[in-house]
Amino acid sequence: MGIPFFIVFALSIAVLSVGVTGWGDFASISWNQKLRFSLDAQFIANLDEGVVSEEVRQEFGKHEILLSQNATTSAGERSANRWLVVDKDRKRTYSLKREECMLNIYYGSLPHLDLEVNCFAIFRCFSGFVLFLISLYFMGFFLYLEERESGRIMKNVKSFVRLREFLERQAKREAEK
Repeated sequence: MGIPFFIVFALSIAVLSVGVTGWGDFASISWNQKLRFSLDAQFIANLDEGVVSEEVRQEFGKHEILLSQNATTSAGERSANRWLVVDKDRKRTYSLKREECMLNIYYGSLPHLDLEVNCFAIFRCFSGFVLFLISLYFMGFFLYLEERESGRIMKNVKSFVRLREFLERQAKREAEK
């Protein structure tokens, strides 16, 4: 591979990274959760066991949320004091997070894609991807030129081999005479 190919390859990666990093300026993923209710922090000890305790189940019931008997808890990031209550029978997931000596229960743990209109970011992404495609074209062009040149070289090598064989045959004929 030639040096122009590697230069264009490095530039294409740089341009692609510019295009990709522009996405964060106008598109982001957020966790848009609804706060359902709050509990006293005393229930935190029950959450690490993996089973929803009867006390936690009763607290959910007080807020008109009935949990099935198969509902389980899982510790998320213990350093961030997060847990999940998963009720597979009712197809519900509740996020629990310790905030300011309270245990806040959120419903809805699916990510939400937020889009903002940021013309500069859109232009940066679009131009990054267009420049990446142009650089791919040039990489292909350089590969074509290299292949064409190597074909010429091989043709010359074959011609040289034929010439050498011809000269060797001529030398043998003269030696036989």
